Amino acid sequence: RRPAEGGSIPVATHARSSSGPCGGPTGPSDPTSDSLFPLQDVGVLEYQAPQLAAACLAAAFQGSCEEAVVLDVACGTGLAAQEVTAGRSEGGPLSHYDIVLIVGALSEGQVPAGVVPELLRVTKPGGWVCLTTRRDAGNLRYEAELRRRLDELEQQGAWEKVAAQEVGRWEKAAQGLGYISGVVYLYRKAE
Repeated sequence: RRPAEGGSIPVATHARSSSGPCGGPTGPSDPTSDSLFPLQDVGVLEYQAPQLAAACLAAAFQGSCEEAVVLDVACGTGLAAQEVTAGRSEGGPLSHYDIVLIVGALSEGQVPAGVVPELLRVTKPGGWVCLTTRRDAGNLRYEAELRRRLDELEQQGAWEKVAAQEVGRWEKAAQGLGYISGVVYLYRKAE
């Protein structure tokens, strides 16, 4: 998210862990989420990364959505988990998530690309890791480092790339006209 003119963005201090059917909405991960993360700029910027990530995951995931345990890392608005899960229950053992998502946080000045091995570590063998990043001019160096880390883990046999979906109209550019592009990556951890 980008702040409105003169505004600031509250920082999420939690991760969201959910279980439930894929594709259904859940409530916020805590009662203050609505006030911490207002959604007005999501519509204005036509931000669609959560929906794109959920659709990419839904096309590949063949497990029981009702039983899936989802970790939405750096969840911010929590929109990605809302698109993937419903009827959540908190908790779950570390290193045993069926699905790990990080949507909208992998970019310059946010979550370092070095987090990727940790995302893999907390995912069950055979589980899914879904990541998104923007492709704007200010994020090109970061994205190159992210791709290097993703490819390195694939070459080591730690996971297999299932999808790398490039999206031309990721979100409206905050400054000027046009759209920022982005990409959704989906990986399956080795069994």
